[in-house]
Amino acid sequence: MSQYYQQSWLLVFLSAFCNSIGTALLKQSRLAANNSNFLESVVSVWFIGALVVYSMGMLLGTKALEKLPVSVLTPVSQGTSFFFNCVLILLAI
Repeated sequence: MSQYYQQSWLLVFLSAFCNSIGTALLKQSRLAANNSNFLESVVSVWFIGALVVYSMGMLLGTKALEKLPVSVLTPVSQGTSFFFNCVLILLAI
């Protein structure tokens, strides 16, 4: 039982990491757009990569919800995602 509980926490942290990477890819898709039209920005590699990574994070978070309550998962996931975003910003500087 404890193993499944620990696995759920790992899924929460992986979900938060996917959220951070997806955010970085989404920002890169906007920087690479250079006044392109909407269709060109939607089919860019960066934007599609962001969608794939966000989707993976959502699936991981959904799997973690099988063992953890929403009231625990959401704040931990958002806080961890914020931490990962800060680390990504520091690495980019």
